[in-house]
Amino acid sequence: MRKRKGAALPGAIMLCTLLMAVTFGVAFLVVNAATTSRVESIESAYRLEFESAYRYFLKHDGSIAGFEGQTFLYSVLESGNTKGVLAKNKAGSLCFYAIIDFTTKKTLAYQTSDFYISVKDGESYLGGILPMTE
Repeated sequence: MRKRKGAALPGAIMLCTLLMAVTFGVAFLVVNAATTSRVESIESAYRLEFESAYRYFLKHDGSIAGFEGQTFLYSVLESGNTKGVLAKNKAGSLCFYAIIDFTTKKTLAYQTSDFYISVKDGESYLGGILPMTE
């Protein structure tokens, strides 16, 4: 009879531990889902702003003057009739870019991640097409 009474305390401790583990697990999942949703909405807003700048750039024949971006600073690279619009964050690092050939009105490159920058004869080329000199 005494052995049964002694088993109640470890059983209660195990149940409380299990309850705490489940509570922390559910809290982690809820916080993780909320954070992931918020990050995805911010990234979506960034892509939407760059898409608007890209459309403005196409419509105004390679000019970004007059476009007001809330998040990024925009600049233009050009080499002949090939022009590129770059979106940089406030720290100056490249976030998005698009390169358009205005003779044919075709988009040669449009990258939002994993940027392709090649180096030829000591000079960097954005997308392997435009020299990166501003």
